[in-house]
Amino acid sequence: MENENKNDYPKNVEDGIGRPIGIRHHLSGVWVARLVGPGIKPHMIRIRGRRLWSWKGERLECSQVFNSGPMPGDKLGDETTADIPVGEGDQLVELTFDVTEETLAAYLNAPRTEV
Repeated sequence: MENENKNDYPKNVEDGIGRPIGIRHHLSGVWVARLVGPGIKPHMIRIRGRRLWSWKGERLECSQVFNSGPMPGDKLGDETTADIPVGEGDQLVELTFDVTEETLAAYLNAPRTEV
């Protein structure tokens, strides 16, 4: 199903609350999650989702991971809440609202794997 909100990026954190999100961060890793709101500190966002420790298949770019859903051999952490830095200079590599509800649900419902 095509994401009707593709490229419909919120102007601030509050406008994005509740939306699926894909994140790639230099230190925090790769996440597929739902935006919960502002983080506990300035320049952070709070998310609820799963960290992808590694993935298999032909998916070389995070955007492919964010749009394809989990595959056999992917290594996923438990669902958790995390604060991710997104301020300038915080080593955020990619943040996208192009994740569909269906893809987020597939990741959240996938079995946990050993990391």
